[in-house]
Amino acid sequence: MAGLYQGETTLLHFPTVNLKRVQGNFYLNQVITGHGSLADYQGKFFGKSSTCDCGQETENRFHLVYKCIQWTAITKKHFPRDFAMTPLDKLLHHKE
Repeated sequence: MAGLYQGETTLLHFPTVNLKRVQGNFYLNQVITGHGSLADYQGKFFGKSSTCDCGQETENRFHLVYKCIQWTAITKKHFPRDFAMTPLDKLLHHKE
């Protein structure tokens, strides 16, 4: 997400700030924010490899959701069949 200012990735999904809790989990929170144990984040801040464990390309939120072969079962289970045509910000708000 080169070129985004601090917090802009999260702002895409939560345009207003409030104290209401949002349901989420460890992995979803990382995809929403682009922070945490994602390899591109770890590479940028800690000098680690940014390559995904699948070995295909840089591990970032777009790779995990749309391309990563290790996430195929997760995306098939939780996202609509045509999710590849859906922008990530809309997909993350999809209700099963």
